[in-house]
Amino acid sequence: MKKIITSLLCIFLLVSGASAYLINFEAPSTIESGTTLYVSGTSTLPEGFSTVMEFYKKAPVGNNKVATVPLTIQEGGNWYLEIDTSGWTDGDYTMSIPANSQYSYGGSSDTLKTFTVTGNPATKIITATPTETTAEEATETIETESTPVQTQSPLPAWICIAGVLVSLLILRKKGLTF
Repeated sequence: MKKIITSLLCIFLLVSGASAYLINFEAPSTIESGTTLYVSGTSTLPEGFSTVMEFYKKAPVGNNKVATVPLTIQEGGNWYLEIDTSGWTDGDYTMSIPANSQYSYGGSSDTLKTFTVTGNPATKIITATPTETTAEEATETIETESTPVQTQSPLPAWICIAGVLVSLLILRKKGLTF
């Protein structure tokens, strides 16, 4: 009986060691070029851990990197970025947190999101006819559609469940049941 309990304890320790850190973030799905993009996130990574967030503009062939912004995990696992989008052109962009060799990110982590940059805010255009002294205002309306966010399945939970099932199969094979 002691051997069985020790075996189960070892299996649970191995399975729990396979869990990974989580990192998630929120950002708007659409912004206007030239405005500040605000990104905030939470993480289970250690306080003071630093990495980067990379920004790419989608292109017909490959993606073009437009910015790399450092981020540091603060007290409580929170972090926050402000990115100046001056000079960014209309189109679809992705923001991503690259994999880290020191800490692995769990399957429930959000490390990639897509967003759209639109042109500068609609400007007023004044038109007048030569015979009249009044001006007529016209505004340009820009329509955007949100891009779905890519999500990943939670891997660490499946690892724990698999460990429990393997333990039960080993116990059943030895003729022990609960």
